[in-house]
Amino acid sequence: MAIVGSNKLFQIVAETSYLGKNCANIYWYRVPSVLGVDWAVLGANFIATVLDNITPRLSNQADQHTLTVSEMTSTSNFGTMSGAGVGDVLSADIAASFIALSVRLIRSDKSVRSGSKRYTGMVENNLTGNTFLPSYLTLWNATAYYLNVAIDLGVSGSAVPCIVRRTYVTVGETKILNPASAWIYSDIAEVVVRSQVTTQNSRK
Repeated sequence: MAIVGSNKLFQIVAETSYLGKNCANIYWYRVPSVLGVDWAVLGANFIATVLDNITPRLSNQADQHTLTVSEMTSTSNFGTMSGAGVGDVLSADIAASFIALSVRLIRSDKSVRSGSKRYTGMVENNLTGNTFLPSYLTLWNATAYYLNVAIDLGVSGSAVPCIVRRTYVTVGETKILNPASAWIYSDIAEVVVRSQVTTQNSRK
């Protein structure tokens, strides 16, 4: 079991609008560095490392419009910026807004549950029944690799993707959220792209 401790812990919320619906995926990164990391620097490098690799897989009707970056181990290092923009896939045969592709983030220890990401903005010609075509899954397997890549932050080191569990202390009959430094994290052992179609939901 790993405690956040002296790591800087960041939460990134990436929002996508598609066919009138707003969808969100939540990503966690830890920075094992004594140097400060500006939220905007991490956000820009997250777009370049992660979202720019997802964009080619999404319909041009899907707009990755907003990114909110928050250092959970700080009270002042946070902000909102534009996301990666619209997807690259041009197709009139777009899938419904509730259709999503799921990527499983497998934990490296049992102190947290494995995580998941779900991506909307699919097109029908990448589907057969309730599964994605093998050729499309091959593309996503290459894309999902970047969900477990440390983001280069220059002199501040790197931001390591992880899965996080908040912890609480009980005072009397009240549960109080611990400071983020007392939360538990697990690094990601592997990422697995699911072949079955799933539905969209905000994922942690």
